[in-house]
Amino acid sequence: MRLASRACSRVLPTFLTFPASHARPTVGKCERGNVQQRGLRLARAAPRAGLRLARAGPRERLNVQQTPVQRYYRFHAAIYDWTRWAVLHRRKLAIQRLELRPDSHVLEIGCGTGLNFGAILKQLDPQAGRLTGVDFSRDMLGRARGLIERRGWLNVDLVSADATALALGERFDAVLFAYSLSMIPDWERALARAWDHLLPGGRLVILDFGRFERWGPAGWLARAWLRANHVATGRAYPQRLAQVLGPVSYEPWLGGYAFVATARNLRRAN
Repeated sequence: MRLASRACSRVLPTFLTFPASHARPTVGKCERGNVQQRGLRLARAAPRAGLRLARAGPRERLNVQQTPVQRYYRFHAAIYDWTRWAVLHRRKLAIQRLELRPDSHVLEIGCGTGLNFGAILKQLDPQAGRLTGVDFSRDMLGRARGLIERRGWLNVDLVSADATALALGERFDAVLFAYSLSMIPDWERALARAWDHLLPGGRLVILDFGRFERWGPAGWLARAWLRANHVATGRAYPQRLAQVLGPVSYEPWLGGYAFVATARNLRRAN
């Protein structure tokens, strides 16, 4: 009990409070309802020109902007990087599990403000390596675009797309979900689409919240707090991941606070 209480106070600080006005969303973090093919795309930065936001029709803009989860992240985009350091742990380990090469092409689904970009790009050659970040929120991607421009990264693409209908027209050496899969209601479909974007021999890594199995009463509080912020914590990930992906390495942490799951695509190249 004491261990769980101390852990809860360390990783779920009381200053992280959120407006109660945000209703539980009907779409997940990477879902926007049929906007993948026609959605907003932020192209790779060109020298001195920064990133360009492609035009989309009025219907596409409406689909992206008017969902409850969009309004939630419109508020949180401004404070995301200042608050999530306190709760989004084990990100460096997840990136290590990708086993990147300097020339790797990496896909991060649910990239948000680009919180993981720096750690990923440190392992990539600026000319040969490439990173593509996908998210549903124009506001979050706007923050990511600002980060890219400030750092001068020229090998990063940003794409606004539906994770459950992802069709980027290419495959990647590594795919990362970092605290994003638990915010997608149809997460198995999103996972299947991500798997289809993985090259033979590539690695897919999932970092997300666990079920707080060893936290006692504090676990109930942690799960309730996360549910209020659109995070699903009751999923049987170890069993379902194995069914969807095949052999999976599953690494839980801190009594079920979080886990890192790693799968390798064993398919042969065509």
